[in-house]
Amino acid sequence: MTTSPLVATTDLSEEQILERATVCARGMQRAGAELLVLAYEWAVAHPADRLDPKEAGKPGRERATILGGPGTPEVTEFAAAEFGARIGRTSHHGRKLMAGALDLRIRLPLLWGRVQALEVRDSYALYVAERTRELSVEEAGWVDQEVAEAADGRIPWTHFEALVAGKVAAAAPQLAKEKEERAAAATYARTIRPRAGDETHGIGTFVVHGPLPVIEALDTAEAVLADRRFHPELWVELARRVEHGELGNAIFASKLVEVAGVSLEIGERHAPAAIEHLRAAADTTNLEATHAALLAASNRQLQGLAATERLLELLAEWDNFQSVLSLTRDILNRQKNLLERTRQYAKEH
Repeated sequence: MTTSPLVATTDLSEEQILERATVCARGMQRAGAELLVLAYEWAVAHPADRLDPKEAGKPGRERATILGGPGTPEVTEFAAAEFGARIGRTSHHGRKLMAGALDLRIRLPLLWGRVQALEVRDSYALYVAERTRELSVEEAGWVDQEVAEAADGRIPWTHFEALVAGKVAAAAPQLAKEKEERAAAATYARTIRPRAGDETHGIGTFVVHGPLPVIEALDTAEAVLADRRFHPELWVELARRVEHGELGNAIFASKLVEVAGVSLEIGERHAPAAIEHLRAAADTTNLEATHAALLAASNRQLQGLAATERLLELLAEWDNFQSVLSLTRDILNRQKNLLERTRQYAKEH
């Protein structure tokens, strides 16, 4: 494949290109700051008392709504849609700008001032406004003081996100705790079904949403198993950590690891041990040693039987694994048959 050589579209020098780029970037920042002012003024021009109280209560009529956080006034419901349309954006974007402008002007004055002084980009300020929307006026004001200085791009964006998250949690610890508990309860593991027309090429997607320790553990497992070989010791360790509560409340993700752990308990511990004892019974000529080996094999088979029944109980909670359930029941029946044959052999010898 050949590529065409790049052809300049202007006769600007390198320095002139950078100068023009600087002017453009500064213009974009100035436009962003001015757009926030206009969004605020548009909200001021559409107060709730502009609506007819009798008409606002009727179905489908415009009502008053609060776009910003606590302490910001109500505005008319359709104002955001009109503002968004006039700037060539969606109603959602119009709401975002108006809500952010109200929050910054009323609840986050330091950031508002720095945006208007062209010291902070509007995107940074709007991010803080969104993250502090559920906080009280006092809590939001404290966060404003804590993050305004670092909002000028002096630290990487990911570090700024972490800074804001930490300050928001510190400002309202009870709210942060409630959010964490809701997030912990919202764990899941599911297959993403391809949409009609998607070209999957035989590739699927399985999503696990859970506590970070679980995700990190599964990520490690994926990296180790990337060579297509199975490493039971990794899953045994994962199962041990889940059993001892070291990975938090993982719900479905923990169920997945627990199923793997019980399966490995059967296949890596009980079954090999039982086979080893049966071989020892077959190889020895001492009657007492034969009975001891058969007894040990029987005990291992009982443990394997109990583990298999436990595995069935776990799989029964996932009703979309019918084929796995059927296979596991077949293994359980074979295990019972083997146990009965071992006992019969012990009686006969």
